[in-house]
Amino acid sequence: MSTQPLPSLETAYVVSVPDADGLNVLTRSGKIRIRINHIDAPEDGQPHAYTARQFLLTECLHTYIQFHAVKFDQYGRTIANVLTNEGYDLAALMLQNGHAWHYRKFSRDTRYAQLERSARDNKIGLWCDPTPEPPWQYRKRMKGIKKK
Repeated sequence: MSTQPLPSLETAYVVSVPDADGLNVLTRSGKIRIRINHIDAPEDGQPHAYTARQFLLTECLHTYIQFHAVKFDQYGRTIANVLTNEGYDLAALMLQNGHAWHYRKFSRDTRYAQLERSARDNKIGLWCDPTPEPPWQYRKRMKGIKKK
């Protein structure tokens, strides 16, 4: 885990979108991997993973974003609140368009819970499935399969 000080608000250029809740960006200090705070999106191999990643690509690939780093995770990624170049909260956009779950294990923010609830109630995006599997359950299930 990194012991670097966390920046307050920084501008970065999005060079790639490796998955539906992560960004690889260029900052003044170099290239970093950002994990979008407050959400967990479908993993590769899950239904809706492709659509969720495509949405993220459309919103921010090859654009400038602003981010506020919150912490670093165990993989060295910067967990951050991210704003699009138009100033929209990227986590909120993912939730309201039904491309992610509010990651309640790490976020208690009721605004994000409400955005997920609204998408779920309106059957938007991944919520058109009657019982979509949350990514944290999928990861746990896949880990169990790999151990066998």
